[in-house]
Amino acid sequence: MKEIKGILETYEKLDFSRQKAALATVVRIQGSSYRQPGARMLILDDGHWNGAISGGCLEGDALRKAREVMRTGRPRFVSYDTTRDKPTDHIPFSMGCEGIIDVLIEPLDNDSSTCHPVRIFKEYLSSFQKQLIVTLYDASHESMGNPGERLHINHKGQVTDNFSNPEVREIVINETEKMTSWITSFHGEIVLGNHMATLFYEILDVPLQLLIFGGGYDVIPVVQMAKNLGWRVTVADECIAKTYPQKFPDADKVLNIPGIDVYREAREMKGAYALIMSHNFKYDLEVLRGLLKTDIGYLGVLGPKKRIKTMLDELKKEGKNSWKDAEKRIHAPVGLNMGAETPDEIAISIIAEILAVHNGKPGGFLKDKKGHIHDRETAVQVV
Repeated sequence: MKEIKGILETYEKLDFSRQKAALATVVRIQGSSYRQPGARMLILDDGHWNGAISGGCLEGDALRKAREVMRTGRPRFVSYDTTRDKPTDHIPFSMGCEGIIDVLIEPLDNDSSTCHPVRIFKEYLSSFQKQLIVTLYDASHESMGNPGERLHINHKGQVTDNFSNPEVREIVINETEKMTSWITSFHGEIVLGNHMATLFYEILDVPLQLLIFGGGYDVIPVVQMAKNLGWRVTVADECIAKTYPQKFPDADKVLNIPGIDVYREAREMKGAYALIMSHNFKYDLEVLRGLLKTDIGYLGVLGPKKRIKTMLDELKKEGKNSWKDAEKRIHAPVGLNMGAETPDEIAISIIAEILAVHNGKPGGFLKDKKGHIHDRETAVQVV
């Protein structure tokens, strides 16, 4: 989300009467890589770029390849093999990263065609809803299509594409219709006769929504860190003196919400993550009571274990059923065990826990993880 927003901001400032640009996208990873499929960088002909496709080791060569793409106007598929011990034509030094990174570099202009990457990014950022992009990035024969051809399905299910091979288009559409739940990006291969096309099925997912109840000074670093990750952040409190927008300039919304109105305001925020950190026991209890009636699955509560136990005891006394699934939804004390003390350190602990939960990870030391750091991709071949 943040990377796409930065690319769009740079693109909007371009003067195409004097400048040229290209877009580099990581479309497939085999083995280890610093960035994952979907990482992008917008490259300008003056040598500047926005975004990244690696930790800094591939950008120089990508810039050289991008200048060729800008000059010819033809997309180019590049495969970077970092498993070799010796330098290559693409990488003039040994990296030892033990991975193969496939990158599509395509020219960008100010065209507003339906499948232009920038148009798709704009629709994504304006809707904040899930999108699917299928990009052809390699073909054994030109009859299968050209690198850079793509199909786009927006959040309304509307399909646009510029595939030149009607059979490829039909197969891709049929495959996307079978995808009842878009979970993760992957690559697929289409074989027609003796020829093959390779495609990147990319999910542009809904940005993480964070709802913070509390307007204290310790909320400020939480908001800042969440926004740096591209999350959508709403800050709410019952105290008007704490909920003025100037206090939280990075937040997407700053709301005044009395405890009694929490359920009404939060019930439509499915998939959101909620933090309760107002330091006001009565308000925090009212907020927790309201949130437990919603479908929000993560409820982080700041404070010691005794405090949250008192809250749950209060809910039990009311004789309501809202507390029954509380233990699996409530994370209290909120945050990873990092020895955090200051507001900034506590914010890191909280944000790290939310990220771990969102990604389905335990949040431990990577050195203790068995196997690879990232899940390895499996190719899907469509005949």
